[in-house]
Amino acid sequence: MAARIQAAFVQEDIEYAILLTRTPSQLNRRLNHWLALHRQLGTVVDAHLSYRVAYQDAVALGLGVVEYEPEGPAAQEVRSATDWILKKLELI
Repeated sequence: MAARIQAAFVQEDIEYAILLTRTPSQLNRRLNHWLALHRQLGTVVDAHLSYRVAYQDAVALGLGVVEYEPEGPAAQEVRSATDWILKKLELI
């Protein structure tokens, strides 16, 4: 599936990056192995979003996780991913 999506982006000349979501809080051997095998699909964001209840709780209240729990680990993950994207876009 990932290869088909990657092909569509390439065909349309759309820049993209892969963001891992719903991961364990620490990347384990299985995910690191997946990353090693799939890096040819494109750039992988140097951050990931773990499986955390805070994401679900925030959505239930109509909030982003940074608004819901500004100092929590989920908010830090979102900040890390956002910073990576902004640096890639040369906006910071």
